[in-house]
Amino acid sequence: MRLTILGSGSSKGISRVGHRDALCVDARKKGSKSRRRRSSALVEQAGRRILIDVSPDFLSQMKRARVSRLDAVLLTHAHADATGGLSDLGKWIRLRRHDPVTLYAHPDTIRRLRRSFPKSIIPIPVRPFRMITIAGMNIRFIPVRHGMRGIATYGFRFGRRLFFASDMDATSPAGIKIIHGTPTIILDGAFWEYKRLRGHFSVPDTLEFAKTIRPRRLIITQSGHSFPPHNLAEAEIRRLAKQKSCPFPVKLAYDGMKIEI
Repeated sequence: MRLTILGSGSSKGISRVGHRDALCVDARKKGSKSRRRRSSALVEQAGRRILIDVSPDFLSQMKRARVSRLDAVLLTHAHADATGGLSDLGKWIRLRRHDPVTLYAHPDTIRRLRRSFPKSIIPIPVRPFRMITIAGMNIRFIPVRHGMRGIATYGFRFGRRLFFASDMDATSPAGIKIIHGTPTIILDGAFWEYKRLRGHFSVPDTLEFAKTIRPRRLIITQSGHSFPPHNLAEAEIRRLAKQKSCPFPVKLAYDGMKIEI
């Protein structure tokens, strides 16, 4: 199994128009890992491909990753940074004469988006904690907390090997029990030093949460505008993880990052 980080940024991406801070300046440099599209990921196994979230950057993400076919789509939640590319996905499917693509999400997410699905997308509601086989992969849909109004949001556990949750700041004891010991976890780390909005972790929060899960490795994604440039941020995260006695390596995600599971 391989996961590719298509977008590692928060809701507005990096760089931001008109901004001259260190992060945005670095992001404009050719090949910089500070350049971040909106959060999305691609999971591949045995030639099958599942897209996690359809960001407003969908078309550029597909082009960069050279993806010409999808077997399914998973949505974490209904916010625009996770769903703003649905119309583009519909056009992408039609232009390729692609078979309709099945999309899986929380029933509330599908209800909120019911008028946004093109005919080439088939939405399937999935209840919390259910495990289903999609494109040959066993996926458990785990509810996590995200947003001040409690918008329905999922993290996804792929078999016993991977947990991905790009938008969260907590889950239930039942959720923790399921994901405990998962070897690779990819988690929200939207804020650098401290939480500014309910529904997202800061980097210290992410490290503390991961310690309760006890993975073999942690990758932090959904990085926002409060971060320093990528290389400085990753070095500081490693220092902080050592200070907090995290018994696992930690990496900061970047667009195009490939993770063998």
